[in-house]
Amino acid sequence: MRVRKRPRDGEVPVHGRSRRNPGADGESSTSDGAWYPRLMSAAEQILQVAAGLPPRDPLRVAVEQGDEDPVARMARLERDLTSGRLPVFVAGQIPGYWYAPHDEVSATPPEWMPTGAVLVPGGASLGADTTALDLVSIDYVWFPLSIAGTYTYPHSAGLRRGEEWRFVLAGAPWPTVYLASMVEPLGPPDIEHRYGIEAARRARTDQPAVQLRLHREAH
Repeated sequence: MRVRKRPRDGEVPVHGRSRRNPGADGESSTSDGAWYPRLMSAAEQILQVAAGLPPRDPLRVAVEQGDEDPVARMARLERDLTSGRLPVFVAGQIPGYWYAPHDEVSATPPEWMPTGAVLVPGGASLGADTTALDLVSIDYVWFPLSIAGTYTYPHSAGLRRGEEWRFVLAGAPWPTVYLASMVEPLGPPDIEHRYGIEAARRARTDQPAVQLRLHREAH
């Protein structure tokens, strides 16, 4: 298996080999003979991301545990992802949904997976006015968002343009709405001290991380 480094913010992985070597890495062909890359499963994506994480990251430890054949490992990863046992999250992160300035917050929670997450210092809960680390999902795995990746994601691009985006906590009581704004980014050396070792392990070491000020709106 080819191992690649952790994807950078917004990086789109390119899977499969060159068309000069059709059929490799699971490429398939259409009825007219054209070759195209096989879509990767969630477990395959997670496996590639985990390979680029530090050795002590909980996800990499979970992926590499046991002496399994590749098929059994993929099946285990799929099961653990579905059940929520696979540590794709940063410990203590708070999931939620991003709403654009002109989007109406739904009366009930969305049926799809959360579109965002934040991390409060010390893994605490969100108060009425809190500074938090902005987290984004890359191939099912959550990472601190760096300044370099802010224009990749709709909410952070909007915040950089001065738009009023809202972060709505997943779960009850719904809706708990926070008005978000960007504050001073945090340099890599300070992430561990403020947000913990797991956040520091997954943060980029060459870019500061995005911090948000989250102010709870009155019902």
